[in-house]
Amino acid sequence: MNKAALMAVREKLGPSRAHFKGCRELAEELPCWEHWRRKYVSPKGYWNWSEAAAAYVSQSSSIAAEIALRTEDEVAIFASSVSMAAISLDAPAIFVGEQMLQALNQTDPPKLEEPPNDVWPAVFVMLPRGHVIGTGGETISSMLVITMRTFEQFNREQNEKPLWDPGIDGVLVVSISEEGVMSYSHERWDASPDTEYRHIPNHQWVPEPDDDLRKIGHIRFAKNLLLLKNAKPELITTEARPSTHGVGFGRSPHRRQAALPITWLGKNFVLEREHRSSGDGSGRGPVRPHWRRGHWTTVAYGKGKTLRRQRWIQPIHVNLHKEQG
Repeated sequence: MNKAALMAVREKLGPSRAHFKGCRELAEELPCWEHWRRKYVSPKGYWNWSEAAAAYVSQSSSIAAEIALRTEDEVAIFASSVSMAAISLDAPAIFVGEQMLQALNQTDPPKLEEPPNDVWPAVFVMLPRGHVIGTGGETISSMLVITMRTFEQFNREQNEKPLWDPGIDGVLVVSISEEGVMSYSHERWDASPDTEYRHIPNHQWVPEPDDDLRKIGHIRFAKNLLLLKNAKPELITTEARPSTHGVGFGRSPHRRQAALPITWLGKNFVLEREHRSSGDGSGRGPVRPHWRRGHWTTVAYGKGKTLRRQRWIQPIHVNLHKEQG
């Protein structure tokens, strides 16, 4: 599909529609496509990796960038730039377990005066399908998370003007739904809670039975995810994925490439639950199901207690059994 045809489709669909018709055809024209389409094999319950890869790889193309600039689509411009950076870094993908996703969404991120060390500079996050939806009903099954520092370094290498003052670091998040709706958010590490800057309405959380829809904050989720790499490394596991492609007669050599091992965050993570029959032991009535939100605390360690690290206090769902019953 040529640029004129893609432009016509883009104008018909409107702004911030990344997964437009021709998205895969555009990705297939890029030299990196074979590597990215076969990089992983999604486990059951997750968006097909090759489809997710097509959305992001196509955004990294010069044609997508030109169309975004021509249509003055701010979200698409950032999505294109961030995708370019992640693709050039060969960013890994991590698959987040269902209850891990809930826990991260129910945790308040800390305000950090200094950027954390040892976080993923850029990572594609694959979410369990059907657990995060957009306000228009679209399915949010993946996000691209990159640190501001990493993005600025990429911009410098491309001779682009800096977007932030030197020394500023934080988190950038781009999501592309399975239907093609894009969003973009960013926030500094030292920002106060609830100051997230987002370009579309909040996404919503798919509830457990008999519960109201809850929004999922992209930045809140992304910050917590990056911090867990250092705070809870035991939650990160790998799982080999055998190749699903045959290697018999008539198969081209590149089809023998096996997918990389799957990296999981909290594959077998189980939420903490608590049963309480009354609020204070006075017998004033049952305690309604609710979340006791998670948070982070700063712990001093090392010689002379001069070093600092973050410790995760997990969220707890109180009286969860009543919702399930």
